[in-house]
Amino acid sequence: MGGSGPLTFLIEFVCPRLERHLSRDKTAAEQQHRLAPRQEPQVLQVSVAVALAQLLAKLPRRLRDQRLPKLVYRLAEFLRSREHAVRKEAGATLVRVVQLLGNDYLGFVARELSLLLARGYTRHVLAHTLHSLLRHCQAAGMPTGCLDGETLDRLCRIYMDELLGDLSKEKEVEALTRKLPEAQRTHAYSVMHRLGSMVGPTGLAQLTNILANQCSAVRSLAALKKLERLCGQLERADSLPGNSGLTDEQLLTAAHLLCRRAGDEQNGDNNSKDKLLVASGIEPAAEHRSVGIRGPDCRLLDPEPARSETRPAQLGSYQVLLRFGLRLLYAVLRNASSKSDSESGKNKNCSPISRRMLDPFVPILLS
Repeated sequence: MGGSGPLTFLIEFVCPRLERHLSRDKTAAEQQHRLAPRQEPQVLQVSVAVALAQLLAKLPRRLRDQRLPKLVYRLAEFLRSREHAVRKEAGATLVRVVQLLGNDYLGFVARELSLLLARGYTRHVLAHTLHSLLRHCQAAGMPTGCLDGETLDRLCRIYMDELLGDLSKEKEVEALTRKLPEAQRTHAYSVMHRLGSMVGPTGLAQLTNILANQCSAVRSLAALKKLERLCGQLERADSLPGNSGLTDEQLLTAAHLLCRRAGDEQNGDNNSKDKLLVASGIEPAAEHRSVGIRGPDCRLLDPEPARSETRPAQLGSYQVLLRFGLRLLYAVLRNASSKSDSESGKNKNCSPISRRMLDPFVPILLS
């Protein structure tokens, strides 16, 4: 047998046979048991799935990537089950598979699951499953920056929909949450907190840009409160400020961009106010111009202010961004002060590089 003989045997014989035995038909005793799921004619073979994952982990990367989609697809079929016990077992098996293959396969699994679990109640199952995968990968020591790029965009899109989209409305339906345990909890806050400790420099720019765009797009006070709480998860000491893959300069740059974005939102709100005044026949800032020695006639009534439902939301959006940026600035200063205090015991100020990075914040704080 040649050098490629054992590898060919594994690919052409062992892997297909294990894939066929990932599930089996129920026995008569299992079908008659009172606790057995009635709607599921097959049972997931957890030991076979784990054995297949162990075999794939020993194959070359190219061959592994060819066989892995079939395993993920079979597990996703059980995640679409109506029975909670079946979904729970499939989710735990998927976590075990990712642990065996390596944390760098989290992005691949997230992409496949987002395509397979995209309708109805399965979207709640998707959010719950990805949260479990992310939690175990973080506990296993995933290096920072592994999720930057397409995976981070996909995760943010999924959990922003859970927080602000249709999924958030479905979570308020008591009949759904009673039948679907995965819909009883909002995972977006925990996921954002974990992402803050795992992103790299590129992911930091992605994360802040996504949050800024969401703040600019919302038009309700309830949504703004959710986003403010979401930003609060990133401000925690073990999230963005405690990320070992980010320097103080990178965090200060992100904080400054958030403050600048908040200023742009505020200026845009003032410009929209001027446009509303012009549309109502009033010249902008007319009260600041000299109208003569005698002043305006007190018998003339001011026109009725134009009504606008977007002004409160726009005002709140830039406030959320400004608070997030300033709190991130405070967290960086606090960490820098504690580091310098522990290192020298005398100099309690931040490093010279941080002082140079603080200069752009002075006009923002004074204004």
